[in-house]
Amino acid sequence: MYYSLDTKGNDAEFSNDISQRKWEANTHNLEADNLPKKLDNLNVGLIKSGSGVLTLSGTNSYEGATIINAGGIRLLSKDSKTAQIAGSVYVNNGSILSGNGVIKQNLTNDNSIIRPGNEDLSDLVVSGKYTQTGSAKLILDFGNDDNSKLIANNYDIQGGTLQYNPLEKYYTIDKEYKIDLGDLANYINNFTSIEVKENNAISFKISLNNLDKQTINKTITTSPVSDDQTEKQDNAGNYDSSEENSKKDDLNTQTNPSNPDQNSKGYIDDQTEKQPISDDQTEKQDETKNYDNSEENSKKDELNTQTNPSNPDQNSKDYIVVTPTIKKGVYNGALSDIREGDLNSAYQDFFTKIENGDQTTFNQAVKSIDSNLIADIAPHVFSQQESFNQSNMMLAINPVMFNTIDNIAHFKQSPTYLAYNGITSSDFVYDMGLIEEAKSFIWYLSPKYKKIKADNYKGDAYGFDLAFGGNPTPNSQAIFNINFVKTKLNFNDNPGNFESKYINLGANYIYDFGIAKFLSGAGFGFGDNKINRQIIGTNSNLSSDYDTKTASLQLGLSKDFVVSDNFTLTPLVYTSGSYMFQDKFRESGSLFATEYEKISHFSTSITGGLYGTYKLKHSENTTDISLYSLYERRISGKKLKNSYSFVDFPSLAKISSDQKLNKDVISVGINSKTSFKNGYFISVGILSEYIEDANNINLMTMFGKRF
Repeated sequence: MYYSLDTKGNDAEFSNDISQRKWEANTHNLEADNLPKKLDNLNVGLIKSGSGVLTLSGTNSYEGATIINAGGIRLLSKDSKTAQIAGSVYVNNGSILSGNGVIKQNLTNDNSIIRPGNEDLSDLVVSGKYTQTGSAKLILDFGNDDNSKLIANNYDIQGGTLQYNPLEKYYTIDKEYKIDLGDLANYINNFTSIEVKENNAISFKISLNNLDKQTINKTITTSPVSDDQTEKQDNAGNYDSSEENSKKDDLNTQTNPSNPDQNSKGYIDDQTEKQPISDDQTEKQDETKNYDNSEENSKKDELNTQTNPSNPDQNSKDYIVVTPTIKKGVYNGALSDIREGDLNSAYQDFFTKIENGDQTTFNQAVKSIDSNLIADIAPHVFSQQESFNQSNMMLAINPVMFNTIDNIAHFKQSPTYLAYNGITSSDFVYDMGLIEEAKSFIWYLSPKYKKIKADNYKGDAYGFDLAFGGNPTPNSQAIFNINFVKTKLNFNDNPGNFESKYINLGANYIYDFGIAKFLSGAGFGFGDNKINRQIIGTNSNLSSDYDTKTASLQLGLSKDFVVSDNFTLTPLVYTSGSYMFQDKFRESGSLFATEYEKISHFSTSITGGLYGTYKLKHSENTTDISLYSLYERRISGKKLKNSYSFVDFPSLAKISSDQKLNKDVISVGINSKTSFKNGYFISVGILSEYIEDANNINLMTMFGKRF
């Protein structure tokens, strides 16, 4: 007779002691026509179906079979109470039996999974025989100092897999861990395959013992159990080969029927014929090496004593040795050296967490450790200085910025211009309205916004340019700039960010020789930078605060071509030299804090392009549309070198890297400026920067006055 329980995907627990009540004939009418037959001495069993795990934590005395057809059953011994199943257990259809406790009769693993212990390195004791067939799997957990065991009175291993499963512990690289097999060691050759489960970073080498280091491959090379040994076991009260095959066929027929009703009936018939175990029979089983409650613990202790002898040569077969090694390619050189070293508990906990977690989190954690954010940030700071240089140069050569250039197009082909050439400052000319009153000075304020999108980061920046300029001589102009920008970037592969406040002082001087203009510019910048980042797998942040200093110089030529009264075209070319210095600094925080070495880098580039301006004259106001395109090519200093080391591991070699600076930059911009009769002007513009690993968009407005 069986009780069937379908957990339907839920987990449940029976913590009580489940007993059985047999048929009591004296409570029934023996003359009844519908009186059930052959129910005397029938034991009660349990059929577990449905996904989900049923936990049995009581001392269960029902003597019928326990059949697991789906999901799993877990034995859970609590405190001083040992979980127990009094009858035999059959694990079928890929289901799972796990836990610690005692199975008083036999355990059959038919293409399913047995996992002793509750991830606590405890044991599962089988007082009868353990049978494993087909593609079944026996999983033994191990940790740093112990392992779970399946302790049976006899073993019938007919194939399948023996898997050693490392619990979520920290494993010292190249340390040898012994796995105690007990009597199972005598049958290790009968498994089809033996394996050790790997985690994200660690694989385990297997050898038979500490002495011969014989590697166990999927094809087992140990000697099989001899016929004499088998015969000796049979004589000692265990099953002989013919009985095993017969029993196995019988069990397979019963546990895998085409009709489930026949399955239950088969077990009922079996239990009907089986008489209850009397006290004499129990005593006889004890004499033939079956476990009773008092002997189970002593047997387990005896096995432990046998597998750890004072002389290892006497019992080398009772254990295997597993040696942790780092998988190839999962850690870089420095991180691999760290993992192999003597680590404190905080680092051990970190590696334990990521190595035994999901693969995605592990990959992210390793990437966050390896990320050299300075390799991304330093080129950005360098590029930012060059953007300031370019912006200041474009405003300096803009042919509508100063009144002297404004009037060239109007008078270039006029007889009046020729007549008064050289006396354009006379009151007569101003009174005639032939030329506006000369305005030799200018100031402007230009708010800016920049959208940054690079391969490794994205963010935005905002700031302003403040400038003042004038004409020192009729043929020259000078302008002085203050550029300020505040930037915030978020990294794509790291939950960190970069913030900076950068100020640049610039000056540009242009002298018109007539046939061409001489261009020059210089700048000096200072940046206050902050980096915050997190190592995936930790709860703390790493932060750093450091300064950068930049300096630059530009020299070049340009020429204004007056195409028509309304259109001026200015080709230009200039070379730049830029220098950046970043002092040594270190991060504050906990695990994997980094110390960055100083950076001192010089680079040169050449820039060429066209600047075109079209003038729209209104009754009192003038609107200028400017379109320009520039191409910058880096000549030298194409790679920025930096190195860093881990603060907690100063003995390790510094990690060096070369980060490529932007080799080519294409800038395309358009600007519209409206000038009023009173000297004030406003403008709006947009500039797009196309770089190999980034595309940036700049929005600009301007308000100023000529006087």
